[in-house]
Amino acid sequence: LCFNIIVNRQERRFQSGMDKGCCDSGSCLIKLCPVRQLLPPMYLIFLSMKLRYLLLFAASLGLILAVPHIKTATQGLVGVSQQPPAPLPEQSPAPAKTEAELANEMFQRVNPAVVTVSSGREIGAGSIVKPDGWVLTAKHVVWGAPQISVKTWDGKTYPAWIRAIDPQYDLALLQLDTKETLPTITLSTRGAVSPGQTVYAIGSPAGKAGTLTTGSFTKMNQHGSLQTSKGLLAPGNSGGPLLNLQGEMIGVNKGLLKDGSGLATSVTSARALIERSQKASRGK
Repeated sequence: LCFNIIVNRQERRFQSGMDKGCCDSGSCLIKLCPVRQLLPPMYLIFLSMKLRYLLLFAASLGLILAVPHIKTATQGLVGVSQQPPAPLPEQSPAPAKTEAELANEMFQRVNPAVVTVSSGREIGAGSIVKPDGWVLTAKHVVWGAPQISVKTWDGKTYPAWIRAIDPQYDLALLQLDTKETLPTITLSTRGAVSPGQTVYAIGSPAGKAGTLTTGSFTKMNQHGSLQTSKGLLAPGNSGGPLLNLQGEMIGVNKGLLKDGSGLATSVTSARALIERSQKASRGK
């Protein structure tokens, strides 16, 4: 936007920077364009402001575009933290123990209560039934012997004497000469034994103390004795315990039949002898 101004020649000294057109008459026509004079500095200011706003716009746009990604990443982190823990792998049940393993465990529990009985002429076995040294054995192993010795599973030997006998069932109850507290065997209260049931014997066959043998119960004979399968008993088992799988005494081994079958006195008769001896002790 320009303005035309007529001035005298003498005033030209005030017109520096203006477009001039002077005539010979002494007056001049001056074309004044203030916008053009100010244009360069204003244009630079405009460009700098435009660049500043452009940079600000670009930064804002970048932030807006980045928000969804930040939100997604945050949601991913939250999702990971909120996930339930992975379940533990299922443990397979322990395999069932074999009959041999169960028998060995039973033997380890019971053997400390089984002893070897020596009468000078015969070697048999016995079971500790009271912790103060009562030992149940077969009468024929100790009857008439001048002296009796009993050897425990840990190698200790004790002298013994007869407390009571039951000739009908071939039973004897010994008393060890000791002040120690000894391990004892458990007498079964499970009732009758079933034919075919697995049974065990611990004794000293051939003089080998602490020998475990396995067989089966066959029947109850006419004299009330338990009859067992062939091969379960041998000389040296007399007086030792006949056991079930739980390690409970179900009989007292006492001999062999001609066919090799074993015989044992029922635990019922053995318990009766122990109870009679206890009553006799309390009556003294």
